[in-house]
Amino acid sequence: MSESKEEKSKKSALIAFDFDLTITSKHIHNILAKGFLADAPEEVKWQAVKDIKPRGSAEEWNQAFQTLIAAGQDLSIVTENKHLDLIRRYLKEIIGLNDKTLEAIYIDNQKPSHSEPGKNGHLKRAKQHYSRNEDDRNVILVEDSLKNIQTAQKVGLLHRDYGAVSAPTDDYSKAPHIKQVLEISQKFAPKIEIKEVKKALYGGFYPPAPPPSSGNPKTKTPNEPLLSEQGQTGCWPCKIL
Repeated sequence: MSESKEEKSKKSALIAFDFDLTITSKHIHNILAKGFLADAPEEVKWQAVKDIKPRGSAEEWNQAFQTLIAAGQDLSIVTENKHLDLIRRYLKEIIGLNDKTLEAIYIDNQKPSHSEPGKNGHLKRAKQHYSRNEDDRNVILVEDSLKNIQTAQKVGLLHRDYGAVSAPTDDYSKAPHIKQVLEISQKFAPKIEIKEVKKALYGGFYPPAPPPSSGNPKTKTPNEPLLSEQGQTGCWPCKIL
């Protein structure tokens, strides 16, 4: 028996990732535009960007996408990068996604409009793609652009407490937002036990924090998970969970 729209909206989240500078360490769309390669043959464009590394590591992204899909989340990539085939090829050849995983991710790369600025239109179309209710607020936007996050929040498109995950702009080689999304996903995981999400979190990329010293059992450790009293480091706006 399939889930109704209402049941799905209550249980799972729509997690939307920006592409350039959120997944990738460099802005692929701008690199092609500045190099006058925007309209070049696909293979020429690919040769120009194939050595661009992802933020964090390909293994981290691959595992995160597979874990979130297994957890029953709806995944989307929302971007203004017009090179759709290049995005898919990057996800497959650089991130290492298999065809099944790639097909499970809705990619929207339409240009924003005056009436739907930022990623607002992308998020609405993603909700329609996954047959989510128009007033469903279980939406998380993972972005390096604070302006796009604020624009979506202003019209109430994102979850009030967990909807904004900021990809830091101080070091594009790192991707702490991957861990943050996995932590937050535990709030919206209808089809997988929490321990499976934690297995992905702590299976090698994010070793668990050491236990507090016996002399002070209440001492918090630096790597304590986000779902605690500390709040969402790197998320905007931060909220104590």
